[in-house]
Amino acid sequence: SETAESALLQKEFSSAQRATMGSLISLCGGLIMALSYYIFGLIADAYSIYVAVWVLVAAKICTGIGYTAFAKKQKTE
Repeated sequence: SETAESALLQKEFSSAQRATMGSLISLCGGLIMALSYYIFGLIADAYSIYVAVWVLVAAKICTGIGYTAFAKKQKTE
């Protein structure tokens, strides 16, 4: 994913914009990770670690299905 992200940034943005966009992407990624850790921690505290892991697995499966549907849509266009 890092290679694909780098290629997209090279293609879409100038050198100055790439530095800024790289920083923004990194910041947003960190915030999303912190929020997801917090949410899964709350789920684990409220129910159990097993429920939190199953929620995480379900989220990853949904993400995979979404990526697959997006890729199929891109191929048809």
